[in-house]
Amino acid sequence: MIINAGIKEVYIRDTKEEYRHILVEEYIKNDESLEGVLGY
Repeated sequence: MIINAGIKEVYIRDTKEEYRHILVEEYIKNDESLEGVLGY
């Protein structure tokens, strides 16, 4: 996954009619893997 490629926002299609809007900056701030927290 390339995060720092100038992408500011991402839209994820969950179903045919439902989408999620993700701000990349917020995703990075809340990414547990950056803190070494991995798993379920």
